[in-house]
Amino acid sequence: MNRRQISWVFGTAAALAAVVCCAGIEGAKAEGIRGQEICIVGNDYTGADFRDAYERRIRARGYTTRVVQAKTDCPITTTYVASYGSTGWGRYMKTAMLTILRDGEEIAVVRYNVARGKPFKGKVEDVIGEMVEVLCP
Repeated sequence: MNRRQISWVFGTAAALAAVVCCAGIEGAKAEGIRGQEICIVGNDYTGADFRDAYERRIRARGYTTRVVQAKTDCPITTTYVASYGSTGWGRYMKTAMLTILRDGEEIAVVRYNVARGKPFKGKVEDVIGEMVEVLCP
């Protein structure tokens, strides 16, 4: 290979790596919710630790929150679900999904999948924080 071909190969590889490394979190912002209360629908399967971290991150974006039992308990609600795996190094989050609903209709969703991007080397709350940045304007 000549220098030009090598440069093209490395440039292409770098572009692909940038796409792959950032592909773990995908989604869209919830429009028209700024300044409104966001009610978090409890999820016993995922657990209170996830919910508490999610609530902290939503509040850090300037929203007020409260935990409710059903999607019908509030005009703007959010649901969440996550799955975990473990290795010799400990527990990690494999997947997560955050959804915002207005009057029970989905208006935005953000997904995290460790298989679609680089393994996240931080706390679960940091992943949730990045997801909330995508989800909440």
